[in-house]
Amino acid sequence: MSQRPAWVRPVVLAAAGAATFALAFYFSGSGNDGVVPSVAHAGDATTPDAPRADAAPAGPAAATAPGLPTRGKIDQSAAKDPFAARGWLAPPPPPPPPMTTVATVVVPPPPPAAPPVPFRFVGLLEEKSAKPAAFIAKGDALFVVHVGDVVESTYRVESFDSAQVVVTYLPLKQRQTIEATGG
Repeated sequence: MSQRPAWVRPVVLAAAGAATFALAFYFSGSGNDGVVPSVAHAGDATTPDAPRADAAPAGPAAATAPGLPTRGKIDQSAAKDPFAARGWLAPPPPPPPPMTTVATVVVPPPPPAAPPVPFRFVGLLEEKSAKPAAFIAKGDALFVVHVGDVVESTYRVESFDSAQVVVTYLPLKQRQTIEATGG
């Protein structure tokens, strides 16, 4: 190995630094007030100052240009908070409003009523005798009844005359009337 003098190495480094500074100053375009011109690549048909074909147009022409992709606006509240919760699922629905209590008036049910009398009045037997009897019918069955008789364990005969028979419905102790029919 040959011996070089000690001063060669610092001189070479200083010269390389000066050359680098000179090249940077030359290519920086210091006469352009800090504006760096665009660089045209080999194969580009455009000049350095002309807009490129793949660049998106600015302004109102961007909204009407066909075939160009569009980007949705970023929600400003989400852009301001980098730690906001984000996910793929939709947020849960809001809770239902609290229910208000409405005072309800409880109407008591009507008292039970006796069913309609299943009998029809047919006629009387010896109305002026000591023990008169009345004829009542249910379907094809004919009953001869006296005052105080219980018919089918449900109705008790209270009284009768030529126009009606009065009976009591025993389960509810309600009086009902069997009117004489015109036929």
